[in-house]
Amino acid sequence: MYFAGDTGEFGGMRELHGRVDLALLPIGRWGPQPTPGHLTPESAARVVATIAPRAVLPIHWGTLYPAGLDRIAGAPLREPADRFRRAVGDAMPGAEVIVLGPGDGAHLSLPVRRRADELERREVARRAGQA
Repeated sequence: MYFAGDTGEFGGMRELHGRVDLALLPIGRWGPQPTPGHLTPESAARVVATIAPRAVLPIHWGTLYPAGLDRIAGAPLREPADRFRRAVGDAMPGAEVIVLGPGDGAHLSLPVRRRADELERREVARRAGQA
C-alpha cells in the first residue's frame, strides 16, 4: 500500500511502478490555484499511470466544506472525485478507482503479486552482487 499524504509528483514515484497494490492519493488542493506539493485530480491520475497500482483510493477531497452546503451546491463536493475518475480513465484505462463517501468502507481482495515479488528478489540479488 502506498499512502501519499500531502504530496506532489516527484521522480522517485517511478520506482513504485508495478509494486503497489493500493494507492491512497490526495486529489484535493486548497485554494483557487494549485500549489507545489499538492496533487489535483488530473495530476493524481498521472501518478496512477506512473506507479500502476492495482487499485487507487482518492483521499483529501470533499473536506473543509461547510456543513449543509452540499444540499444547496453539492457539485463542488463531488467534483474532485468525478474529475479524478475521468482522468484516471484517460491516463490508465482499466485501473480500479474506489471512491468512498463519508462513512463508507470497502473490502479489497487482491491476489498476491508474484511477479513483483520476483522482480524485487532479483533486484536485491543484483545489488548484493555489486557490494
